[in-house]
Amino acid sequence: MISKDTKREKALEIAKECEACGHCCKHASGILIEDEKKALARHFRLSEEEFESKYLEDTERFNTKIKRFRQIRSKQRPHGQCIMLAPTGKCTIHKVKPLYCRITNCNDAGEQLTVWFALNYFININDAESIRQWAQYLKSHSTIPGGELDSLVPHKQKLDMMLSHDMLH
Repeated sequence: MISKDTKREKALEIAKECEACGHCCKHASGILIEDEKKALARHFRLSEEEFESKYLEDTERFNTKIKRFRQIRSKQRPHGQCIMLAPTGKCTIHKVKPLYCRITNCNDAGEQLTVWFALNYFININDAESIRQWAQYLKSHSTIPGGELDSLVPHKQKLDMMLSHDMLH
């Protein structure tokens, strides 16, 4: 079973059943956590600044600013194909792809692992807006153990203040 406290190594083990079909890369792009940018820049033999300028774009999830691979969009759509997806439909950086790309795939646990990633890399339990956005997400999505609001912010009064906008930050 996957929970918020599942170790990274276990998440990778669960996700290894990726068929490398490229389906997920046709509609979105990978997200980088901070230490991955440096490694990928080295892989491309670029400075971090050059790598970021050429391949990354800003986005935000649950009030957390992040970098993701640029998307090739058509017809002004808000989403598109990952810049790292080759015309053959295969990932051009499969052997060095970021954690997000390695764990969010079409296998049976893909959705749970996507939630695991959000809980561990996007949700900031000390940021009221992050918690409010997670609360909105939970209205239409399920979570994994440890992703419940009262698990993230166990002090009921603090959680209530966050959700009622009495606490802005």
